[in-house]
Amino acid sequence: MYSLSTCWNSHRHTDGRAMLREIRELGFEYAELSHGIRLTLLPGILEAVDAGEMKISSVHNFCPLPMGVDRAAPNIFKFSSENPRERENAVKHTIRAWKPRCV
Repeated sequence: MYSLSTCWNSHRHTDGRAMLREIRELGFEYAELSHGIRLTLLPGILEAVDAGEMKISSVHNFCPLPMGVDRAAPNIFKFSSENPRERENAVKHTIRAWKPRCV
């Protein structure tokens, strides 16, 4: 199985379905949702998956981006942080990354 990451095109899209369609048109059946996926892209992503237009092979932490974060930030919360709040956020947003219906 080959999968293309949305890392290269998510920043150019405002519609998740169009973002995945671009990947599909390149010949890919699977996409990885990268750590740059904004919450506003999720409705279109879910529509594309529900319609069978694209399959999701993996979800990169943290996806979707936490509220208030507007650009890719894969290390925004560290599991190894000395700050307990940061560690809690790492766990919370990791669990959230694995719960979407698109996985």
